[in-house]
Amino acid sequence: MLVYEANLLRGYQLTWLDRSGREIGKVGNVQDQRHTSVSPDGRVAATVRRDQGIWLYDLLRGGEARFTSPPLIGTAPVWSPDGSRIAYGWGNSLYLKDASGGVKEELLLATGNEKTPSDWSRDGRYLIYTETGPKGRGDIWFLPDPLNKSGDRKPIKFQGTDAMESQGQLAPDDRWIAYVSKESGPSEVYVRPFPSGPGRWKVSGNQGQEPRWRRDGRELFYWENGSGDVRRLMAVPVQLGPDANFQAGVPQPLFEFHAISATETVNHFLYSPTADGQRFLVNVQAGDAATLNVITNWEKAALRNK
Repeated sequence: MLVYEANLLRGYQLTWLDRSGREIGKVGNVQDQRHTSVSPDGRVAATVRRDQGIWLYDLLRGGEARFTSPPLIGTAPVWSPDGSRIAYGWGNSLYLKDASGGVKEELLLATGNEKTPSDWSRDGRYLIYTETGPKGRGDIWFLPDPLNKSGDRKPIKFQGTDAMESQGQLAPDDRWIAYVSKESGPSEVYVRPFPSGPGRWKVSGNQGQEPRWRRDGRELFYWENGSGDVRRLMAVPVQLGPDANFQAGVPQPLFEFHAISATETVNHFLYSPTADGQRFLVNVQAGDAATLNVITNWEKAALRNK
């Protein structure tokens, strides 16, 4: 007898967890989805379903709605500061669309390399994104005036070395940026002044990915790998001072969860914290579903078809 597996589907469940990892509630059903991003007002969550595009979940009333459709599927949705628009990437382009979904998308930028956004400054002036070159190395760029109020959309490279750099996240005061770099080998979380300035600080203690700020800027979250598909969410107390004065405390573990992460340059985040950092909407792995096929006398069948 021969048994083989087909139609493997990975299921993920958007789940509210508190700082201890205790489950508070679930959002929607199990889906083959990536990414978690809660709107600034905490009312809507954006996620990306495999081969289906971006979907929006109503966190207050329940329900879901498709935001993008093939062939322009879209990936890595990022909310504007007021929550009225969503920027996303697809191929070598960045797009902007009204969060209500009722208006056709607007092309922001299109050049030769693949692009995925990761954050939008609180003052609305800059859209942070990752540009991936032919060798798969990511660099962090920002696009001034994404709403085109001044007509100036000339992209600027912020961080570009021989190492992979991605997942840029601006602090609430827009003066600091946390990001992931592989310059030392494994992925680590660093903080630098933005848009320029001296100094750079390593924040993660034992590798790290997907930094996220608390709304008041006093805490920085990220996750580190455990065994297998276990991810450990970490919290770092920080102080954001004037004149390039940044201080980070000792990383503290909050809780563990099961999930499979995406490539760093794709800017798909597994979690999204609330403004006060007391709850987290996490894309938890819910299990695998597959079809098992059983063939009897498989050797005779193989010889017959040889």
